Amino acid sequence: MSVSRQHERLVEHLVQWLNDRYAGRGDFCLYADHIDMLKAAKPLSIGDYLPDVYGVGLSSPLTVIGEAETNRSIDDPHAADQIGAFIDFLTHRPCPVLVIAVPWAAVPRARGLVRNALRRRGNPAIETFCLERLE
Repeated sequence: MSVSRQHERLVEHLVQWLNDRYAGRGDFCLYADHIDMLKAAKPLSIGDYLPDVYGVGLSSPLTVIGEAETNRSIDDPHAADQIGAFIDFLTHRPCPVLVIAVPWAAVPRARGLVRNALRRRGNPAIETFCLERLE
């Protein structure tokens, strides 16, 4: 599947936001499925899905998954399945965080997708962010 330029930009926003938020910890290790990243710096699959961004705290607990969805992909059933798998994974990790990056027009749909996935799983304690005001 080819990746759109919009998706690439959204992943870049995720990487920047996560670095701004967590790099000051000094122990944050970030992996991204992005054209500019080395193959060795790409995230591993979670279930049948590859997150766009995966970050961990090396000396203190933190697990972050970042996912970028375009206007087209946010409504695809694959996106809902993927978000559900990431939530299932994060439920068993320390200090879990899920970050979604979407274009501004897709923010309500992305929030609804995450909210429904969390509700179906009993609302696990996962901190969630939806990056707004993106292209």
